[in-house]
Formats: sequence, structure tokens, C-alpha cells
Amino acid sequence: MTTCAPDRAPDHGGWYTYPVTLTLNATDSGSGVAKTFYSFDGATWEEYTTPPVVDDPGATSVWHYSEDAAGNTGATADPCSVKLDLADPEPYLSGVSAVAMVDVRLHNAAGVTPVASGQAHVVWENGTPSISSTPRPSRDRRARSGCASRSMTA
Repeated sequence: MTTCAPDRAPDHGGWYTYPVTLTLNATDSGSGVAKTFYSFDGATWEEYTTPPVVDDPGATSVWHYSEDAAGNTGATADPCSVKLDLADPEPYLSGVSAVAMVDVRLHNAAGVTPVASGQAHVVWENGTPSISSTPRPSRDRRARSGCASRSMTA
């Protein structure tokens, strides 16, 4: 039997925000495990000598199986699924009030849990509001955001 484990839990809403290393673990109560294999496409197989890294954005499936020392091949296990979003956070504005202060939340492209928030100052010029903000980073140190000044037009 072969199992697959990511190096950590998803960062936000089931998505990872930086590359994921997978560990494959095989057991065999008979002759013992000889080799383990993995595949990113289910057709091209590589021998597991170092942990594979999922670094392509989007949803990735990694199939895996092992062979024992007697030459028996285990069934291909259900794939290990990883959802990776490497996009920088995008501004998302909500809660515009009459006093021209807005709450700012930065989400990654998948629209998952905010990675930063703060207040914004709104200035109207020629009938168009211009918004500048300095969001505070999330307390989660793994969040892909920083404290940076942002300017945007609403």
C-alpha cells in the first residue's frame, strides 16, 4: 500500500499559496517494498527517489504505486490532489461608507480567505474616487502578502 502526504495543510480554503512537497510512503508485510513510482499525468511514471514538488498553478493530481521485492505491483492508489495558487493577492473593496473610509481585503486569485486587510482613504477628483490604502498583512506568516501601499481606482 502506498500513501501520499503533502508537507503541510493547505494555506487558505483548500488551496496552497507556495509549492508543495509530497512524501510517498509504502508498506508491504510480505517481501518488503522494492520501489515506489509516481506520475503527474497517469501515463509517464518516475521512480520515487526524492519527494516530488507540485509547483504548477492550478489543480494537480499525483498518482502513485509501489512494487515489492517479490516483483508484485500494487494497485495504483487514488491520486493525491493539490490545488496551488501562486498569483499575488488582488485588491477587493467592500463596505464603502458615507465617511469615505473603506475596508480593504486582499484575496488571492482563487478568492479564498483574505490575506491582508486595513483601511483606505478615498479622494474624489473630477467625479472619480481614487483609493489609496495600506493593508495590514495577515497574521499567518505563510500568507503571500506584505505590508505595501496600494493605489486603485473604484
